Amino acid sequence: MKTMNKKGAKRAADFVVQGSILAMAGILVRIIGMLYRMPLNDIIGKQGNGYYTSAYNVYNILLILSSYSMPVAISKMISSRLARGEYENCRRILRAGLLYATIAGGIAGCALWFGADLFAGLMKTPFSSYALKTLAPTIWIMAYLGVLRGYFQGTGTMVPTAVSQILEQIVNAVVSVVAAGLLFQTGAAMNAARGAQNYSYALGAAGGTIGTGAGAATAFICDADSFKRAGSTGRGDGSGAHRGWLRQGKGGKLRPSYVCADDHSSSDHCKQRSL
Repeated sequence: MKTMNKKGAKRAADFVVQGSILAMAGILVRIIGMLYRMPLNDIIGKQGNGYYTSAYNVYNILLILSSYSMPVAISKMISSRLARGEYENCRRILRAGLLYATIAGGIAGCALWFGADLFAGLMKTPFSSYALKTLAPTIWIMAYLGVLRGYFQGTGTMVPTAVSQILEQIVNAVVSVVAAGLLFQTGAAMNAARGAQNYSYALGAAGGTIGTGAGAATAFICDADSFKRAGSTGRGDGSGAHRGWLRQGKGGKLRPSYVCADDHSSSDHCKQRSL
């Protein structure tokens, strides 16, 4: 009974720690977001911010339709399979999730790219099409990112997700401000050459959305690297789940390790179950 109570207390404490890590990362991300929006707004002005906001409204809708619930769905499926020792099924879920991300993210990204002019026309902001097109690849990246983040949450560790979120926002902030400034100047030159007024604001807004894509790409690379290292070392950081379920045996067959999260690798509890 005491052993069971200790296990429960350990898992509860670990859950609080993991949740706190993700919460602190979320707070830091929001602070960075507030700080970089001020210079960005100063660069692109009210009109450019209007194009920026219009593009994001369409982007958010397509993101919700394509992959917004992906992390939660993957997390629940993987955690339940790990609890039952169904390690091969975990891998099937990952493959299915990546396939879905490829199809759904690809369709949403293509719809945003090829339909940018249509969406911009419907919103009565035709110059927002530049920002819409720069956001199109980001939808695809976010679909894959959702799968990886769902995997980490399913195995009980929030550290890779927290780190990638912070890096994502830092890169987003830097690239958004720099790209917006550079493209605003390019747009100003186009205005002078064509006798127009809107290209500077439109391209400045597009520069801001380029930062979103750069941040998402950075987060994906970070999470993919964490995923690769977890598989190559045969270790995971999950609480209450058997670690190392991605380890490969001969012929590429999945061979879970015998290291248990409860640190009693010699007990019968840690023996693997065949499917």
